[in-house]
Amino acid sequence: MAGSDRLPHWARKSGRLLLELAVVFAGVYGAFLLDRHKEARQSEARRSAIYEALLAEVKLTEESTRWYQAYLDSNYVRPIVQPYEQGEQPPIYGLWLPTGRQSGAWGAMLEAGVDLLDPQFIQTVEWHRSTVQFMLDQSERAMRLSDERIEPLLGSDAFYESSGRLQPQHRWYPRLLGYLHGNADYVLASADSLRTEIEYRLGTR
Repeated sequence: MAGSDRLPHWARKSGRLLLELAVVFAGVYGAFLLDRHKEARQSEARRSAIYEALLAEVKLTEESTRWYQAYLDSNYVRPIVQPYEQGEQPPIYGLWLPTGRQSGAWGAMLEAGVDLLDPQFIQTVEWHRSTVQFMLDQSERAMRLSDERIEPLLGSDAFYESSGRLQPQHRWYPRLLGYLHGNADYVLASADSLRTEIEYRLGTR
């Protein structure tokens, strides 16, 4: 007679119940793992999409900042700042800069990825945004100063002393132009660092 036949009825019934429970548990756990895997893949796809979108914004920032810096260089640094530093008396004229506002896409992308991106990376992006905004704010402030202190004197001989130096109250102007040019360098360095970080996370670097 087989050993199982000698087991009490309750033991055989309990054994079958345990086996059925194990099968059910394995099925539930397998479904759980499958859902987790699916969620992980979806999260990774969303994360990659956010990285790609941020990378596109960074490249756009680099392109526009290089254009801004080249504009400053050709219209103000080389015609005014460099000749003045070399002892010449270049014509002084007012400042006009192409300014604008940052794209709202930055905030939207970070908000969409707040549960997917690590806090340190979000902080890096926010720091870059702050450097861009600082450059834009300083550009607008510089144009207001030009409107208030340079434009009203255009066409007069009020800018230079007989020694060839700018009047003390106007010496800030070449320094300001050089400062704006340097701000663009700072933004480009920040953009380069962020672009490198994103490309590393995307596995393209």
